[in-house]
Amino acid sequence: MNTDEPINISRSAYHHLLWAMYLLSKKADLSQFRFYAKPGLVITIPEIDHIELSETGLHEVWINFGGIDGINGPLPLWLKEVLSQEYDDARQDSDKKRPLGDFINIFSHRLTYYLYRAWLKHKPFLMFDPLGKDRLSRLLLSLTHQMDIQDNNQSYISNKRLRFLPYVAALGNRSQSSNMLLGMLRHFFKGIPIHIKMFMKRFIDTPEEYQMCMGKRLDGNMILGQRMPDISGAFRIIVGPMKIDDYERFLPNGPYYKDLVHLVQMFVSQFLDWDIELRLLKKQIPRFEIGGKGNHSRLGFNTWLPPTNNHDGVIVIQKKN
Repeated sequence: MNTDEPINISRSAYHHLLWAMYLLSKKADLSQFRFYAKPGLVITIPEIDHIELSETGLHEVWINFGGIDGINGPLPLWLKEVLSQEYDDARQDSDKKRPLGDFINIFSHRLTYYLYRAWLKHKPFLMFDPLGKDRLSRLLLSLTHQMDIQDNNQSYISNKRLRFLPYVAALGNRSQSSNMLLGMLRHFFKGIPIHIKMFMKRFIDTPEEYQMCMGKRLDGNMILGQRMPDISGAFRIIVGPMKIDDYERFLPNGPYYKDLVHLVQMFVSQFLDWDIELRLLKKQIPRFEIGGKGNHSRLGFNTWLPPTNNHDGVIVIQKKN
């Protein structure tokens, strides 16, 4: 017989036991349980023999293997036989005590519990909290300074803690690139056309100490005028063309707008300026009507004067860091 066979069986049995402990943890706090190995010299199934309530109010979970006194435990066989006999006598006569077994169970419980903790440590998907408040999620969010997000919404679509978790690596990376930002935005707003136009021309204020004025020398870092052009410190996020429903979500009072601004501000350096260009499909531009019904008549945002057929359905929202 292959000498590895008992080890493989033991690993499989422990695997099922640990999963059973995980399911128990979903029903109650594991601190209310004590895991004791049922003394004996045979392996039986299932992994958990029975659960009983102790005099102290704790739930005693008796397992058919494991611990230090189980069939695969480190105790010598003669001591296991003594513990097995003591256990059987106590089961038949409730007045009999198990002093030796109770002492051994202290160590059996700790061994089983720490084995479970070690197993769970390497399965972060099991520790994941539906609200993103588990320890690993908090550590990841701390890399992007987002631990203070308080959102108890159970839906993944609207829970900000959960929606920002996939982008921790990008948001916490010191190396910032347009491709990384573009990929993050396209993934966040699935199905929405998004592009980034770099090197947008802008004018920046010239510091007063560098402005040319009477009494200063012409050489050095003197600049004529109070403003100067720059093409390296600004970019534009182009969203669309898109349908009217998606377009209105990206307007300043819409939910997509807040998420877009929040993501970009977390990613972009404070020294860069940027703006948002929203593009509405021409055939989706509503006609302007005074007192029109619904939200589809907002002058300057989704409808224009003169008639909308002469407009491209494009607006630019200025943003500055």
